[in-house]
Amino acid sequence: MAADSGNGISAILDLSTHVFVNSDLTINLLRKPVGEWVCLDARTHLSSHGGGLAESALYDELGLIGRATKS
Repeated sequence: MAADSGNGISAILDLSTHVFVNSDLTINLLRKPVGEWVCLDARTHLSSHGGGLAESALYDELGLIGRATKS
């Protein structure tokens, strides 16, 4: 669930004036998470041609577990 939240957390456009549909979600995991908590470090990158990429690094208490991207 955390991997699917990156675009909302890192939104840099005003959601009252911009809408978007994520057509994909790619998750690459290094290993299974340890413990109950997952940290999400999310960023959004925009192009001048109307595209964007939401990129998230996923961590647990031991460190990086993977990355998620949405276009």
